[in-house]
Amino acid sequence: MCGICFVCGVGVSPRQLDKLIEPDWEFLRKRGPDGVAKEYLQINEEIQGVMAGCVLWLQGSSPHTQPIIDRHGNMLLWNGDVLHGHQIPVEMSDTKYLSDQLSNIDDENQLLSLLSDIKGPWSFIYYQTNTKRLYFGRDALGRHSLLWRRPTSHRALFALSSVCHQSQEGGDGVGVEEVPAYGVYRVDLAPEGALTEEGFSVHLFPWSTVNTNTLLLSSYLPSCVLTIQHTIDSCIRVPLNKTLPSHTLTQHLKSTTVVQDPTKDDMMSLYPLVRDPTKSTVVQDPTKDSPMDLCPLVQDPPKFTVVQDPPKDDMMSLYPLVQDPPKDGLMSLYPPKSTVVQDPTKDDIPVMSLKNEQEEVEVSEVRKKKQEVEVTEVRNNGQQQKEDEVTEVRKKKEVEVSEVKNEQQEKEVEITEVRKKKQEQEKEVEVTEVRKKKQEQEKEVEVTEVRKNEQQQQEEKEVEVSEVKKKKEEKEKVEVTEVNEVKNEQQQQQQDEVSDMKFEVPDRISGRQCWRELQQLRPQRTWNFVQIDVTREEVQSARMSTIRHLLHPNTSVLDDSIGCALWFAARGIGTLNGKHYTSPARVVLSGVGADEQLGGYSRHRSAFEAGGWSALINEVETEMTRIHSRNLGRDNRILAHHGRAPRLPYLDEDVVNFLNQLPIWTKANLNLRRGVGEKLLLRVAATHLQLHTPATLPKRAIQFGSRIAKMENTREKGGDVCRRLVKEEEKEEKGDVCV
Repeated sequence: MCGICFVCGVGVSPRQLDKLIEPDWEFLRKRGPDGVAKEYLQINEEIQGVMAGCVLWLQGSSPHTQPIIDRHGNMLLWNGDVLHGHQIPVEMSDTKYLSDQLSNIDDENQLLSLLSDIKGPWSFIYYQTNTKRLYFGRDALGRHSLLWRRPTSHRALFALSSVCHQSQEGGDGVGVEEVPAYGVYRVDLAPEGALTEEGFSVHLFPWSTVNTNTLLLSSYLPSCVLTIQHTIDSCIRVPLNKTLPSHTLTQHLKSTTVVQDPTKDDMMSLYPLVRDPTKSTVVQDPTKDSPMDLCPLVQDPPKFTVVQDPPKDDMMSLYPLVQDPPKDGLMSLYPPKSTVVQDPTKDDIPVMSLKNEQEEVEVSEVRKKKQEVEVTEVRNNGQQQKEDEVTEVRKKKEVEVSEVKNEQQEKEVEITEVRKKKQEQEKEVEVTEVRKKKQEQEKEVEVTEVRKNEQQQQEEKEVEVSEVKKKKEEKEKVEVTEVNEVKNEQQQQQQDEVSDMKFEVPDRISGRQCWRELQQLRPQRTWNFVQIDVTREEVQSARMSTIRHLLHPNTSVLDDSIGCALWFAARGIGTLNGKHYTSPARVVLSGVGADEQLGGYSRHRSAFEAGGWSALINEVETEMTRIHSRNLGRDNRILAHHGRAPRLPYLDEDVVNFLNQLPIWTKANLNLRRGVGEKLLLRVAATHLQLHTPATLPKRAIQFGSRIAKMENTREKGGDVCRRLVKEEEKEEKGDVCV
């Protein structure tokens, strides 16, 4: 999916061209977030243009920006998918492949033939430099959006774009419109005055499926479009089968009944009614293989094999890494014991002989002693007498001295005793004083301790009281909080219940049933059921900022409700298992086309009741003729805004060709009640694939199944112009207020 844009004008500069596409640029980038590029082109001296592309990368080895310019200077903007018809290398993008093919084409018929072979949804813009011709268009079913704004007398501009901001609407009576999916268009920009209101002309090469006679008489095309009789072969090559059932078959179809809650066997019993209608009779007992004849699209469900868990690693394989330690243990890591070296023997010290020396010393000493003794004896005899006298005197003196000493000693003894007594008395006094002080101190200590104890006790009591108070307060707070929590939980539960009931819309209930059935059929696959809850305020905000621009130029109440529902669904933001979830998908599947081809709308039943089988056939043909303008362009702009590519399996060319070849009664039997008769072929195929729940659900429009239609004014009709989609300035002029 891509966003493509082309604008050209007379006397406009590149800066002015940028301003012209600026309002659309953000919407184009949302469609193609993976690559952006712009190229300016000078068409002639007067006309200058710009081509811009925003790419959503889905194919090729890397994203390829657009426009692609080939070797001749031709420029291609391609918004599509080549699903069949051409063999494109896997590593190459569709755009690059088509650009290479177009560069080798000189003839216009070859260009048209190249496009006719493509199967898949697309829209494109292609400028040929040498011819100054601009080609553009949509596939035969119109599955991708393309808008245009033609030149007027007030504005010499021509614009093409995948999506358009409402501000681009002109005030001159000619506004933005969808390019009808009737074929490939060509504009010649070379002639002088090509972008004037009088000189602007468009050539249409219609698809082979378009009735050109009806087209010329219709008001679907503006007067500037000239239809060329050369048609392009469409990939829808099987016309709608308009065969009517025979009288016998008609009576049998009328007489068919189904129980209120049909089982699988009940639904499969309807299979004879949808057999190959080449025979007018009804096969009452189909063979066992008859469901396989229903259509090549109804095959047996594929068989899936579940890959078993790989064997667990044997933990004992790690055993060689954990061997027993060596016998010596860790001690083997230490060096051997060291030996102690004994002290060496002491050397004997030699002893010298001293006998001669000792003898000489002894003799000299004896001689000296003898001499001394003789001298002392002589001296002692003379002095003896003197000494005796002296000794007597000394003795007397000593006696006197001793007596004096004794007296002194006695006095000293007395003094010491007095001193001792005094000291003892003083000590006793000191001791008593110390005792008194000690006692006083002890008393003071006791008093202080008592006081401290009293204070501590008082403090402890106060602490206990405060703790009791705190605990009591905390307990009261806890009780209050618990009560509040219980109340809040109850209120939340009530709100959740109300919210759940509010969002338990019919489509969610039936969707959940189908989801559970898919889980049972394929339990090995993960099926995500994403719940997308949207408030009225969210819808109003998204509508004003984005959705109304994407819907433009569609402005009906029906477009508003369907567009809002599809936009939020494709956004993929919701809850999965109670947690916020955003889908990473790059592709969105849409079931559009099933009701149109298989008689699924209430207007099909109304037509059948009014005019029978022929009226039903005409209504189916009308639905497929106008599906490009009624549904597909709008849905493509809405779904692609989130950078996801829409896929429409019921509008695949091969599916449409297959359904076109079947007679109407094999696709729907509106004689049967609602929920069974419409889309009968699809219901039987679903039953064959064991999808019993969706096979028996009645048709319900998305705006009613999602209840989004009830968010706004319920008095509105689907075909009315929706005031909520009107531009702001128009609302101010009319004085309208968006509900």
